[in-house]
Amino acid sequence: RDNDGKAFLRALYRKLSKPLARYRRTCPGLSEELYAQSEYHSSGIDAVRLSAFLQDAGCTVSLRYHWYGLSPLTDLFFGTRQYPGGWAPLVSLRAVKKP
Repeated sequence: RDNDGKAFLRALYRKLSKPLARYRRTCPGLSEELYAQSEYHSSGIDAVRLSAFLQDAGCTVSLRYHWYGLSPLTDLFFGTRQYPGGWAPLVSLRAVKKP
């Protein structure tokens, strides 16, 4: 199954890159449990569908697709630039409830 291959690559990437250690440099109080909870959707989310749901709920939503934070190498190559959906593996979604 294709998903098994992606899961294996994600696990290998995390083993080699040690993201928890990197996150702890900026947030020393981060526990392994909280980090694991933040990785809940590490297999991917439908950002467009989630954005539409939040907009329907009365939020102003901004989506950013980017490479920043994936690794020091990708940070060097791509910086903080934003890309159209599908051209970057990471998404930042910001939703603000309208008054």
